[in-house]
Amino acid sequence: MAAEVESEFDSIFNDHEKNCFLTENREKYFKNYNPMDFEPHEIAWISGGVATFFAVFISVYLIYKHARNYRNPDHQKLIIRILLMVPIYGIDSFLSFRFYWLSVYFNLVRDCYEAFVINTFFHLMIEYMGGYETSKQVLANRDGIIKLAVPLCCVKISPNRGMLRTLKRATLQYVLIRPLMTVLSAILQAFNLYCPGNWSPMRGNIYITFVLFISVTVAMYALVMFYSLGKEQMAHYKPIGKFLSVKFVIFLSFWQGIVVSGLVAIHWVKGTQHWSTDDVANGIQNILICYEMVVCAILHLYVFSHKEYAEEGKETDPFKSIIHAFNPIDVALDVHNSFNPVLSAQRKKQRKQEKEHSYTTDGEQSELLEIATQSDHPSSNRGNNTLSFSITDESDVENAELLVEED
Repeated sequence: MAAEVESEFDSIFNDHEKNCFLTENREKYFKNYNPMDFEPHEIAWISGGVATFFAVFISVYLIYKHARNYRNPDHQKLIIRILLMVPIYGIDSFLSFRFYWLSVYFNLVRDCYEAFVINTFFHLMIEYMGGYETSKQVLANRDGIIKLAVPLCCVKISPNRGMLRTLKRATLQYVLIRPLMTVLSAILQAFNLYCPGNWSPMRGNIYITFVLFISVTVAMYALVMFYSLGKEQMAHYKPIGKFLSVKFVIFLSFWQGIVVSGLVAIHWVKGTQHWSTDDVANGIQNILICYEMVVCAILHLYVFSHKEYAEEGKETDPFKSIIHAFNPIDVALDVHNSFNPVLSAQRKKQRKQEKEHSYTTDGEQSELLEIATQSDHPSSNRGNNTLSFSITDESDVENAELLVEED
């Protein structure tokens, strides 16, 4: 019985293992320049190149229009970063298909930028709500107990000011985990231990995919949760289309890869004489992304239109706008401030002090107002002169105390 199980287990993976690292003379199979003799992979490569060209052209045009009408830097720097996703995805996937034996290394750039886009869109929603402090206040002012989004709809919570930081960390963790997993997969691939599309427990693919699945799910759930809590405040900017366009690219590419890997596992996708099973699986994934980027670029023309920021006769310098949009300082500070334990402790201490100070100030103001009322009594040295003042901060409290002492 044990032998039969082992034999069945081996049958699932052995064919794939035999065809997992086919490296001999790979580069020659893209050197056929006779259109009458093109093979399917060459036709796919050419069509993918055409699709990538149109996708990049549309996105670069839209980025230029935003840079030329850079009227709201806080919003548009984030929009430009999101729009660059299409050229990066398209060009990376095209090169990964052409130089398929290096695809695991090309994907380093694509995967890292994917994580960056999720965090960027989260910050764009914060800006749509009026900024970080306003967003915290909006969440704190939510009345009563709310249900979490599906699939945790049975869980109920009470929103507070700290909830924004929790959601922010939920998106930032993907910014850190995604590049780390991609670098790990490249290292494992160099030692023939990764083998994309292979679900054998002896390979790294199954473990890295599981970690990424958890990480991207948490990040996207944080986006959904934040949107559901602040959609009324963001309604003016019509965020639903923007949200779906980002989710379309990231979720589609991730689940598309899972599906292709599943097809490999059940032998629906197989290697050829010159292409390993991994090469075929990666080729399918990459060429589909090339086609999908055209759809995404056209969608961006409508959901991230530059027209809402354009003012006739008031164009900006596109070069300076691009430099500002891709300044990475804000990203580095955001990661540092969100995960720095020292800063977190300082914030908690500051909030506690502010709360205590608020109670103390309220008590002092009530006391002084009572004294001021008594000073208006006819027996006062100032007769019927009234003592009136406005207490707005600590300096006003001190001035009020001096006036009372003079009385």
